[in-house]
Amino acid sequence: MIRSITIIPSSVFRWCRVTGEGGGCIHHQQKRSILSTIKDDDTNNNERKGRLKTHRFHPHRVDSAKNMAIPIVNRHHRCHHHHLPIVTFTTLATTINPSNDSDEETSLIRGPNVEDVDALRLILDDNEGNSKSLVLAPSFDKNNRRMKDDDNHDDDNNNNQCDSGDLVYDDLEKYNVDWTRRYRGSSNVVVRPRTTAEVSKVLRYCNDNRIGVVPHGGNTGVVGGAVPINDELILSLEGMNHIENNIAGNNTSNSGDDGSYDDGIVTCDAGCTLQSLHDHAQSRGLTFPIDISSKGSCMIGGNISTNAGGSYYHRYGSVSSNLLGLEAVMADGTILDLMSRVPKDGGVNCYNSKDLFVGSEGTLGIVTRAVFQCPPLSKSRKVAFVGCDSFKSVLQILTDAHLILGETLAAVELMDRVVLDLVGEKMDIPIRMVNDLAKEKNYEFCILVETLGSNADHDDEKMELFLERILGDCLAMDGILAQDLTQVQNVWKIRESCNPVIRDIGYNYKYDISLPIPQYYEVAKEVREILSSVPQGKDALVANWGHIIDGNLHLNVITPGSFEFNSDLEKILDSFIYDRVRRLGGSIAAEHGFGQCKNQYIGTFAGNSNSLKVMQMIKGIFDPNDIMNPGKVLLPK
Repeated sequence: MIRSITIIPSSVFRWCRVTGEGGGCIHHQQKRSILSTIKDDDTNNNERKGRLKTHRFHPHRVDSAKNMAIPIVNRHHRCHHHHLPIVTFTTLATTINPSNDSDEETSLIRGPNVEDVDALRLILDDNEGNSKSLVLAPSFDKNNRRMKDDDNHDDDNNNNQCDSGDLVYDDLEKYNVDWTRRYRGSSNVVVRPRTTAEVSKVLRYCNDNRIGVVPHGGNTGVVGGAVPINDELILSLEGMNHIENNIAGNNTSNSGDDGSYDDGIVTCDAGCTLQSLHDHAQSRGLTFPIDISSKGSCMIGGNISTNAGGSYYHRYGSVSSNLLGLEAVMADGTILDLMSRVPKDGGVNCYNSKDLFVGSEGTLGIVTRAVFQCPPLSKSRKVAFVGCDSFKSVLQILTDAHLILGETLAAVELMDRVVLDLVGEKMDIPIRMVNDLAKEKNYEFCILVETLGSNADHDDEKMELFLERILGDCLAMDGILAQDLTQVQNVWKIRESCNPVIRDIGYNYKYDISLPIPQYYEVAKEVREILSSVPQGKDALVANWGHIIDGNLHLNVITPGSFEFNSDLEKILDSFIYDRVRRLGGSIAAEHGFGQCKNQYIGTFAGNSNSLKVMQMIKGIFDPNDIMNPGKVLLPK
């Protein structure tokens, strides 16, 4: 009798371990499928009598009403090569009949096959019959066009990309591997639609054929939300990057002398990068209210799907605070037009349908367009960078910032000495202290404080008073005030370099958490104490930075020089950090989402069981076949 099947997925191969009653193991190496083994009733134990058959599977699709295996996902146990989860199937019955294909397999979410590619090509063809919207693995072109074209194309000259008439071959790695390099899927097909209508057709086809779909934007996330778990179809929004020129009065400033008026409305496709929206808004004398360090690559659709906050949350709020309307496509291809251009719209806001898609991480549908309200560009911008030697001083500086800077206060960012030391190896830190040996070192904490206002003289006076207070009271030991835009950008570059710098030092265990501000740094200190007492954490660094003004801390544990994932170390970290955050009344998912990284904990942190039930009910209504970003946010019931 077969007891269980353990699968270690990989983009290259999967090791399947089949365990029988006697504890013996059969190993089989394969590329795209899982192994099902059925023992015959013969009593000849000297030879293995079984039938082997491959089945597509998805570890998050379960039909408990049928005689099928229930997947148990152990997120802490991962393949040391590609850091992917090991999935153990425990059978409900004595056997799984591989010949019974018709009913059981049709209910499974699957990846696209070669026949599906033909259908998708028809959906995405332009008027000339040429589709530039498919990215395929070479094996998925049944006409073998790439092999024909290799004689006529020089790979060195075309950058590993060749145009084969109606298909585009590209490196699928950038779609299958997330920014942290931790999560790796094995998708063979990427679609890059150019219109909402094409998105609708693709989703309708996938829903009818039970094909899993993973929405993909700039791939800057850190929880594996935008990459497949297995071989699901990837739907990239990079081809939908249009910003509408809908300026009221056709003027390029917020208020013109001719009486024209710019209402501050920005309408865009979901594939627009955040930087392009910043540039567009600035050209109109506006500020795009969402600002995060990955703005050069991240896309607004991904920002909506995680309800991004960023550095200016205190001033402008998150995405949901500035989003007037959106357009989204449901799993069955239904297009929802919620594109309101006014803040007060009962038709859109009665049940506030648009906000269901905000923060849903692509599990309810795909956002294709959005409308944002943007405030006027501030005429005065002041940035200070100060150093202090205790967290107690940090808290008092934050209090003084609120009291003195008042309505002009826009952002307060914190960096600790560990991350400053690492960033300081790549660029200059403008303020440093001198120790007893006359050697320079970084302060225990540096704080970036920014104000935005409309009157430069008034804002200068406030900032000078603030700096005089914190330096005079010895809360800050040193500080600088940026004198021009270049200096402002240089100071912000220190903060925005934290993430990319630590990624190249070693493996990163990343924790995006929210905490009550008085306890903001407690968890980091306690993590250091725990790591010092376990062998796995002996050489680990704990580097911290974040938006202290709203309690959002980015806690990072780094293993310098080692890029190998350590499941034992993650167990220790997850167990302590998530429990400690819960006890402090914080959140384990502040602004990066749950993805496939934290979704096993969502039941614990949903507040109560009824909250989780409501989420599952909403998921069931919007996506009854569970094709949208399967395995993300919510685990199966």
